[in-house]
Amino acid sequence: GAVVDTSDRVSAQDASRARAVAQSDAKLAQEMEKARLAQEKAAPKAVVMGPKEAASAPVKVAEKKKSGKDKKQPEHFTAVGPKPAKK
Repeated sequence: GAVVDTSDRVSAQDASRARAVAQSDAKLAQEMEKARLAQEKAAPKAVVMGPKEAASAPVKVAEKKKSGKDKKQPEHFTAVGPKPAKK
């Protein structure tokens, strides 16, 4: 088998730079969160559209008077085929 070098190749200078960047990122994140919370606190409240009271019961509309020929027809329509021819 071949020998594989598993030692850390990061120099001390690179490691310290990475730690400094991570710390500055964490500090920036905290500042951004504080700014966001302050902005949310100062934001206007939500506006609710619509009536403040619950809707009342529905009102029935007066029915139309039926004309003479409408009296023969039922409220619903039923399809009927032609009568068989007389022989």
